[in-house]
Amino acid sequence: MNRRPSFGPRWFGAIAFLIAFLFPALMNAQIDRTKPPKPSPAPDVNIGAHETFLLANGMRVIVVENHKQPLVSVQVKFDIEPVMQGDKAGYIDMVGELLTSGTGQRTKEEIDEAVDRLGADLSGASDGIYASCLKKNFSTLFGLVQDVTLDAKFPDEEFEKARKRTLSNIQGRKDDPDAIAELVGRVLTFNKGYPYGEVATEKSVNAIESKHLRAYYQRFFQPSKGFIVFVGDITEQEARQLAEKAFGSWKGSPFAVTKNGDGQEVVEGLGTVLRPTKAPGAYRVRRVVIVDRPGAPQSVVRIQFPLDLKPNDPMALAGQVMNTILGGGVFNARLMQNLREDKGYTYGAYSSLESDRYCGNFNAGASVRTGVTDSALTEMIFELENMRLGKVKADELELAKSFMAGSFARSLEDPRTVARFALNTYLNQLPEDHYTTYLKRLDTISAAGVLAAAERFLLPDNATILVVGDKDVLGNKLVPLSFEGPWSSMTRTGISTGSGFNLCLPE
Repeated sequence: MNRRPSFGPRWFGAIAFLIAFLFPALMNAQIDRTKPPKPSPAPDVNIGAHETFLLANGMRVIVVENHKQPLVSVQVKFDIEPVMQGDKAGYIDMVGELLTSGTGQRTKEEIDEAVDRLGADLSGASDGIYASCLKKNFSTLFGLVQDVTLDAKFPDEEFEKARKRTLSNIQGRKDDPDAIAELVGRVLTFNKGYPYGEVATEKSVNAIESKHLRAYYQRFFQPSKGFIVFVGDITEQEARQLAEKAFGSWKGSPFAVTKNGDGQEVVEGLGTVLRPTKAPGAYRVRRVVIVDRPGAPQSVVRIQFPLDLKPNDPMALAGQVMNTILGGGVFNARLMQNLREDKGYTYGAYSSLESDRYCGNFNAGASVRTGVTDSALTEMIFELENMRLGKVKADELELAKSFMAGSFARSLEDPRTVARFALNTYLNQLPEDHYTTYLKRLDTISAAGVLAAAERFLLPDNATILVVGDKDVLGNKLVPLSFEGPWSSMTRTGISTGSGFNLCLPE
């Protein structure tokens, strides 16, 4: 009798043997492992769908559905251009802090209790409000969002509490070198005549009244500038019903406005609304400014300047690749390798290149030992100049692009990213395919493109070098870094130089 072949354990062992030894040989015969594989073309990104529609009053609604979890969030945002706060600097931030502090129907305590009962989050900002909770509670929460957005009252009692907190924060920052660097750097980069260069002081905060907050809110929280962004376990139909019911008939808060002799807007309760006519440019030459901290064992150093860099600039992406190579997040970035790995001056050195509709900026910084402050700054300037005039290695270019591609891909795991992209597209006048083609555009960035971005966006000869540290130890050592002459000395009473330049340090 003929027996059929048995495919028992012995046969499986023989097959495994053949696969283990013959398959690699066949593969090696077909692949040249001395050459790296050619990268496949970057694909378009499937960001996910969003729906958008307009209410009758002009508010734009964006809906991003994600039904994986029973959570819904909403952001109500108003597109508000920067305005000068003048002698009341700080009041716009207080608008955000106090937006949820009381309405015509609810006290702050009642709002807080309602949020707690719903297991929700609710927070205000100077340009709107954010809220989130479980889907089953969302319609109730959205009613609260409606009440706060349309009928915020900024009660005097809560205003005085906020003023005290703000004054306490101002006191606390005086002994924080990083806070000093951030505030003074803002003034030096954008100057005090531009909204981004204004900072709150004890004097300006004491000049603020609750009526200023109410007037700002009534003037700028207007439906024609409003967006409602829903994200999560909600359908377009559900979002439409909620938005129409809560905001569809809203005409905006009434406000009284006139024009002065210069044609500037004057808002009742707020005064003249000054809008900048021109963004600041980089300083005429490189300068050094020291904020004196006698006996400080470390110096906080910054190299910074403003830029004309808008989010829809054709060179913006190449600029981000350039900054990633220079100091934008990867450990192998040039600033990190030079100042930390090679010289041991600091634990970390970084840079940022910020685009903005109104005025962008560049900033590089580190905290270094006092004794090596001048050397660290010399190396930082060298890296900026070398980025402009040197070469971009293939490996650092690919590392930067891979890092950015990975960060972008990870961000898509959060459905709020899709909503942010949709909102940014409208606010920054971006092409509709700006984000879906991101990886393709990133893939095309070349070394030549990076160098072109560096030449345009890095301005070491026009930078402001800010040092928060011991003036007596550092002063003379920093003179060679300045093109302006003697370094500028800044204390809590002001800043002075031989040329008569004067700028008050935030109190």
